Amino acid sequence: MNKKQKVISLLAVIVFTIMILYPPWKYEVRFSDENNARHFVVDGGYAFIFKPPIVRNKLSTNDRCTINYFRLLEQQVIVAVITWAFIIIFKDEKKIDTAVN
Repeated sequence: MNKKQKVISLLAVIVFTIMILYPPWKYEVRFSDENNARHFVVDGGYAFIFKPPIVRNKLSTNDRCTINYFRLLEQQVIVAVITWAFIIIFKDEKKIDTAVN
């Protein structure tokens, strides 16, 4: 690994750490009455992992705020693909030339 690839890898580790420490959150709201029950999910933004967003407008007693694992996984995959692409782009040209010959 050359110097540029090491810097890219270090930046990726830093970004992954920040994504884990400040994950995306979601509010899950459930309503129920005599005839039907409703459930929907609302984006809760980003917050420190040990201090989740507070549900300020409690519409029901079943509201809760949880980590949006699907969005977190999407973000991690995108960062991993971009990191991989930059590592390939900044590959040593000398090694590529010797492999061809």
